[in-house]
Amino acid sequence: MIRIPILTYMLITFSLHVSGQTDTLKDIPSPRIMNLIYQQKDSSDAVTLSNYLTRKGRLEKDSSAVSWGHYGNYLYRHYPKNLPFLDSLIYTTKGLNNTEEIFGLIAAGDYYFIDNNDFTTALTFYLKARQLSIETKNEYFVRLTTSALASIKFLGGDFSESLALYHQYAPLGPEDRLGLYFNIANCHYALKNIDSLSYFTTLGIRESLLEKDTPHYESFLRLNGVSQYMQGNYKRALDSLEKSRNLSVDTIDLSSSYYYTALAQEAIGNYDSAIYYLKEISSLDQEPEIYFPEIKNVYYRLYGHAKKNDQSDAQLAYLEKFMEADSILEIKSKGLVSQIDKDYNLPLVVERRNQLRAAQTSKEYLTSAFIALSALFITSIIFFIRRFIQQKKRLKEAIGNPARYLSKVDSPKTVVDLKGNTLSFELIK
Repeated sequence: MIRIPILTYMLITFSLHVSGQTDTLKDIPSPRIMNLIYQQKDSSDAVTLSNYLTRKGRLEKDSSAVSWGHYGNYLYRHYPKNLPFLDSLIYTTKGLNNTEEIFGLIAAGDYYFIDNNDFTTALTFYLKARQLSIETKNEYFVRLTTSALASIKFLGGDFSESLALYHQYAPLGPEDRLGLYFNIANCHYALKNIDSLSYFTTLGIRESLLEKDTPHYESFLRLNGVSQYMQGNYKRALDSLEKSRNLSVDTIDLSSSYYYTALAQEAIGNYDSAIYYLKEISSLDQEPEIYFPEIKNVYYRLYGHAKKNDQSDAQLAYLEKFMEADSILEIKSKGLVSQIDKDYNLPLVVERRNQLRAAQTSKEYLTSAFIALSALFITSIIFFIRRFIQQKKRLKEAIGNPARYLSKVDSPKTVVDLKGNTLSFELIK
């Protein structure tokens, strides 16, 4: 006899009654319905349950049920129809000073941070959520908001404050200890604290091996390679970076690994290898991200290489990519105190880009004109060659068969004098 687990049976039963038959849920506690929302495979069923939970909460004057109903609608409805429910979640929980209000603020922060890259607005919501979490002594949300604030500060270029927040986060008992080590190591990398970077990457490698966590192991290997490069241990850097690439499943991580591999190769005198790895990054053709601002330096170095080899088309292509990366990075870091690389003379880059564009346009015009003139010249040559061949052929035929051509010569015309007498051809001659 097959025994169906009670939870599975309940899920099947509820799924059968979700659409238009929510009366069967009236005896189910609101928290249980909330859990059922997240267990639905069909988003329309989840929306139906969310609507029911909202109505039930209003009838029973249960603010928690109402807020979780709004969140379910926000989570499972398609964009942009879900956005009014996020607003409702924030509005209905405002001033409650409880878990639901904290959750509403965090949900709003996540929306602006993750979905819109609007870090300034996200920061406002996270700060409010963290303060309320501290006031209500909700350790879970204190930990969550502290981590979120640290991430935003890092992406905004405020690496020192990000590092301080991660150190505040550490004693709270983070669930992802390896993730914490990596974030701290990343802050030390950004701050160029080489010794601390080396310490945390070594610690991370050891801990990730013990936990058999391959993704974190790959990330720590990559950062350790960067650490070795900064210390001048170029061969060890190349070894760590190559090992990390062999384990990498993310093209963004590949870009960083290729970049420091290129720098290490250049440092030991392998210029061609350095250019090869920079071109590998360019071939990935990924959109520039604010956590890899070095992408600008990649394109600028490749532009310099093309300039050195007098490759005007390649120069223009890399300058165009450089300008595009600069624009994208500027938009994504809008509203933050960013330390994205500003070492480039941007007006000079723009001027050089425009010069190359003008040169390319002139080159295209000259090329078109040359092709047109060449075509005209070739056509003329063909015409004269054909005419010469035809004349030569006729001359040969005339020599070989004179009667044919002489017969075509007209006889002398009759000449008459003033008196009307016809003169003979001999007299005229």
